[in-house]
Amino acid sequence: EEVDIIGRCHYDVFPDIPQRWKEIHQRVLRGETLRMKEDPFTREDGSVVWLQWECQPWRVSSGQIGGLLFFTQVITERKLLEERLLQQQEELTRSNRDLEQFAYVASHDLQAPLRSVSSCAQLLSGMLGDDISPEVQEVLSHILTGAERMRSMIGGIFELSTVETVTPDKLPLVDLEEVVEEAILALRLTIEE
Repeated sequence: EEVDIIGRCHYDVFPDIPQRWKEIHQRVLRGETLRMKEDPFTREDGSVVWLQWECQPWRVSSGQIGGLLFFTQVITERKLLEERLLQQQEELTRSNRDLEQFAYVASHDLQAPLRSVSSCAQLLSGMLGDDISPEVQEVLSHILTGAERMRSMIGGIFELSTVETVTPDKLPLVDLEEVVEEAILALRLTIEE
């Protein structure tokens, strides 16, 4: 239904306008310019629209305030994107915290069986003494070398779990040639195959 609103008071056209808006209007009519970067506006159907607005006095040629000007921009989509981004950041922070905790616990828990493997290999080597064959010596050497590499990898996992606590200026420089050599050594058997 069309209704003629010319000459009618704003509050008669919108009788359910909240008191907060009436107060904003009165402040602007007294000369203030008010603005809001983010303001939720609930529609009649219950949906919420986010607005960015500015309300300023409108002056007649004599300089007196004759009304107010209201500028609005609907920012609902931007607000929803910001909220989704914030939620994803919180999920990522929680996920990183869980990953750090897992890496810390895993690196700690893997040390005990690794020590057992190294100790058993050294014990076996000591039990065999000088009677050890070259083949057995090579196998024991592989076990001890593998255990040492595993210990180094576990240490790396532990360091990774604490990397968030280190400020960037405290991070050590890395020799990439050494890293490549370690990777080749770790993958030696696969490379040979």
